[in-house]
Amino acid sequence: MTSADIALAALFVGLYVAFRIVTRPQFRWTFLSATAVAILIYAAHLMIGGIVLVLAVSCDPSGAAGYFIAFAGWFGFGALDLIRLVPRNREPPAFLMKPGMADAICLIVIVIGLAVAWG
Repeated sequence: MTSADIALAALFVGLYVAFRIVTRPQFRWTFLSATAVAILIYAAHLMIGGIVLVLAVSCDPSGAAGYFIAFAGWFGFGALDLIRLVPRNREPPAFLMKPGMADAICLIVIVIGLAVAWG
């Protein structure tokens, strides 16, 4: 498979998903616009973390593993925000909807990653 084949397959999958979203009655434009805003916020969150990761690793390559662990915690915070912001048909578990243990775990992962990187 060439990269053109993969790109063509990705295009067809994207078109199919877009068609399915538009034709399903429970998806309204307000639902889709709120989802798009939440995904854009998540993408910005990940880009900020990725830029910090690249800059930190370029300044201190010996701590790359620790910085990557810290980025995993940052990724977790972003995923929790995405879960809390995106409209849905079913509610996720209550412990994910409020700040609590899941946020503490992400924060602990960030602290451990930075301790490994700076340690």
